[in-house]
Formats: sequence, structure tokens, C-alpha cells
Amino acid sequence: MTAPLLALAIPLLDVALAVVRRFLKRESIFVADRGADRRHIHHLLLEKGLSVRQAALLLYGVALFLAILSLVSSVTQDSYAGFAFLIFWGVLFCAVTWMGVQGLGYVEINMAGRLLIGGGFRRMPRGSWF
Repeated sequence: MTAPLLALAIPLLDVALAVVRRFLKRESIFVADRGADRRHIHHLLLEKGLSVRQAALLLYGVALFLAILSLVSSVTQDSYAGFAFLIFWGVLFCAVTWMGVQGLGYVEINMAGRLLIGGGFRRMPRGSWF
């Protein structure tokens, strides 16, 4: 069950970040702003100085590593060992994902976190996001 999720983790993360970003900007989450939405993971990797080939190989490598990790965890015979394995790698995956999102400069995610933790969504008047 985890193999498809981990193999598709990067595209799913990219879509989730785009939805949050568009929601916070009060844009339609279903329609991309042609040319203006250059905040996807591959665009940010290109802005960090990677070539198109390097960015693609990096994303392929991460997806391959996650798929292999998922397959290794699925063949574990002992259910407790498999569960511990998944918990350990799940926590590590979340930490590395968080650092990657922060390193790519997604300021919208910081803003959403402050609003959620601080209760900002409840205090905002209707029709006003910022």
C-alpha cells in the first residue's frame, strides 16, 4: 500500500504545495496562472542553479529511493519490525521533506503554519485573508 504513495510522493507534494499557495493567494486552485505560477519544485530547483537535467535526475533519484524504501519495508516478515521500520523512515521522510520545503523558499507554507497554529483563520473577518 505504501509503495505507490512513496513513489508518487514528489508529485503529490508538488500538487499539495500548489493548492496551498493558490488558496492563500485567493486564486483558483483549479486553474494555473499562465506563466506566473513558477513556484513548482522543478522551477525552484532551476532557480537554485541546477540545470534541467540535474533537477530531473535529482527528482528521479528521490522518487527511486522512496520506491525502494517502500518495497523493502513491505517484505519485512515481522510485523512489529516492519511497523518500527515504517515509523522510523516516516519520521525521517517528514523531516527531510520539511527541510527541503524550507530550503526551496516556500514562504506561503510558513504563513499557513502561523495561521493554523495561531488561530489566524478563526480571527480573520469574512472575505479577508491578509
